[in-house]
Amino acid sequence: MKDLGPAKQIFGMQIVRGRKAKKLWLSQEKYIQKVLRRFNMDKAKVVSTPLAMHFKLSTKQCPSSDDAKEDMKKVPYASVVGSLMYAMVCTRSDIAHAVGKSILCGYTDSDMVGDVDTRKSTSGTVLDEEILGGTWLCLREREVIAELKACGASIIQFDEPKLVVKRGARRLEAFTKAYADLESSLSGINVLVKTYFADVTAESFKTLTSLKGVTGFGFDLVHGTKTLNLIKSSFPSGKYLFAGGTSGQMILLHLLLSCNLLRALLVVSTSCSLLHTAVDLINETKLDDEIKSWLAFAAQKVVEVNALAKALSGAKDEAFFCANAAAQASRKSSPRVTNEAVQKASAALQGPCSATNLIAELRAQQKLPDLDLHRRKYEANEISLDEYAHRMTQELKMFNISIVNLSTAVLQFLGISEEYVKAITEEIKKVVDLQEELDIDVLVHGEPERNDMVEYFAEQFSGFACTANGWVQFSGSQYVKPPIIYGDIALAIKDEVEDLEKAGIMVIQIDEPSLIDGLPLRKSERTFYLNWAVQCFRITNVGIQDTTQIHIHMYYEDFIDIIDSIIDIDADVIAIENSCSNKKHLSFVRERVKYGAGIGLGVYDIHSQRIPSTKEIAGRVNKMLAVLDSKILWAHPNCGLKTRKYTEVKLALQNMVSAAKAIRTQLASAK
Repeated sequence: MKDLGPAKQIFGMQIVRGRKAKKLWLSQEKYIQKVLRRFNMDKAKVVSTPLAMHFKLSTKQCPSSDDAKEDMKKVPYASVVGSLMYAMVCTRSDIAHAVGKSILCGYTDSDMVGDVDTRKSTSGTVLDEEILGGTWLCLREREVIAELKACGASIIQFDEPKLVVKRGARRLEAFTKAYADLESSLSGINVLVKTYFADVTAESFKTLTSLKGVTGFGFDLVHGTKTLNLIKSSFPSGKYLFAGGTSGQMILLHLLLSCNLLRALLVVSTSCSLLHTAVDLINETKLDDEIKSWLAFAAQKVVEVNALAKALSGAKDEAFFCANAAAQASRKSSPRVTNEAVQKASAALQGPCSATNLIAELRAQQKLPDLDLHRRKYEANEISLDEYAHRMTQELKMFNISIVNLSTAVLQFLGISEEYVKAITEEIKKVVDLQEELDIDVLVHGEPERNDMVEYFAEQFSGFACTANGWVQFSGSQYVKPPIIYGDIALAIKDEVEDLEKAGIMVIQIDEPSLIDGLPLRKSERTFYLNWAVQCFRITNVGIQDTTQIHIHMYYEDFIDIIDSIIDIDADVIAIENSCSNKKHLSFVRERVKYGAGIGLGVYDIHSQRIPSTKEIAGRVNKMLAVLDSKILWAHPNCGLKTRKYTEVKLALQNMVSAAKAIRTQLASAK
């Protein structure tokens, strides 16, 4: 046996010894250089490149079609990531965030929804106790706490909104253990733990208020008024209560005064973070004074909280509260809020709107002599194409004829320039001509007048107010300017649907009912909400003729949990996004859903610049036909095409039409 001396490498890693420093470490320098040469990156300029916070990858970017997957085989992406992951696991843990992805569930300190697929964030994490018994991975949290202490912070707030949802015993035990593991790091500093958006359960309240090392607890008393009973009966003495509310709720002021807590331990705060609130009303130039008096943006909420706190301490600003009360009274009595016509029309709709007889409707639509689309669709077992949007071509033609005939004086009064009308009219004609050239079955006008997904429609309704600078954070670095509902808007869609039907429109899409957006956090409260939402939608088209076809479009990734409610909506045709969801909606329909009306599953992704081939689209449709009856199947893009260039739209729709015609021939020959 020969002594070869100290080991120099293991598994391709060099063993480096620092004898003077008494250190031993591993190096993969040669391996990394080899990887760089393999992928032609060895000549690249070496710079420090932090991962941009707005850069988020999604499984939607993965190839979904056979052609795209074949193209991707030529790109060594998986090999690059695999090579880097070997370095990550062995010696370069600092690149874990760039090439790694956790598959564990847990709570984090959040990078604001870094994973756009699962809606989870990345950072230090407390993992699900069912997986790791509540193990607390809090290295990053400890670092942040240490940094805050060094900066002189005197209080740290932890947000725990998940506590408003019912938690099992094991989850609550894991929650307690997580904070116990951080207790030593938090010593010497005040700690606030806050919940919001709803009441907390008695079990969660007890677990939360029993945490050691926590100075105060915050609760949302605007959306969680029942929590006040728990506070009165069992809030721990010697702890701070951060009571979330605003001066708009005078009843809250009296409730707080009745808590019998030492006022020195009572802190008034906002009900939740102001992160998703517009900044300041002073920046608003589009809102009139009356509507402004009814609103409070972030800056105004801070003023209200301060006024409420002073009132609780005995220094009530009577003038401020009188002005607030006057604004509240003004809103209640304003004719802009309470629309008498809407109230009467709503009262006339007595009782729930029942489901219609779908079979009777379909038969009535089949018999229409002037709509060849229906005859082909239901009698010849062929697939209809639908490039969806808000209104049909005939309506826009009528609209443009009427508006073009208006005098210049009237157009000026309406704030509409003749140049604008001309441009819009030409654009609509261009869109309609293109669809006729492509042989699209159901035409749309292209919506050239729309500015964004919501604001354009809100501008057309009384009861909505649109802001000039009311931007709020939506997700990550995305911001939106949501309209504000201040008055009666009920039945507006119903009136529009009836007007369209009177104008001769036979196919009407009522776009994307937002069932998920308002879905309650607690499952126990969802049935009531969904029943109410379904009734609201049914009201929009109650009383129309059987021959008028109602479409809805659902662009949701996770609507599966509410599929029964979507079916109860009772539309003639439901269009569902399918191309971005790895066809999970198709498999779900195959396994669980029995849907007798028309259904459309998106045949290509409009968010991608890639043009799908005819073969690819036909392949998708054939997979749909394996699950759905051709009598009810519609083919369409998975969403609207406003974000795409004409060159992209034309080629994609050409291929979609060609694929549909090929499938029609295939179906006819199979008879």
